[in-house]
Amino acid sequence: LSVWVARFRVRHPDMRLRVEERDDVAGVLELVHSGACELGVTTLPQSQHEFFGRRLVTQNFVLVLPPGTESELPDTVPLEMLAGIPLVMGE
Repeated sequence: LSVWVARFRVRHPDMRLRVEERDDVAGVLELVHSGACELGVTTLPQSQHEFFGRRLVTQNFVLVLPPGTESELPDTVPLEMLAGIPLVMGE
C-alpha cells in the first residue's frame, strides 16, 4: 500500500489522500458505504452486491513460525486462520 500511496502522490500532488485502517473487511465496507471513504482496499471475494470490486494484485505470503508450531497448521494456511495471531509484516 505504501508504494501505491507514494506513486499516487507523485502523479497527483494537488490531491489529498488519507489512509484509514480497519480491523476487518466489514469495517472497510462500512467506511465506503457511509461515504467516509471513496474507496476501500480489502481481500476478495466479497459477497456484498452493492459494491463494485476489482482485483488489484495477487500476493503470495510466507508464514514463518517458531519451531514446533508448524504441526498446528495445514501446509496452505487460509487467511482466516491467522485472525487474532500477532503478525510481523514487511514490504
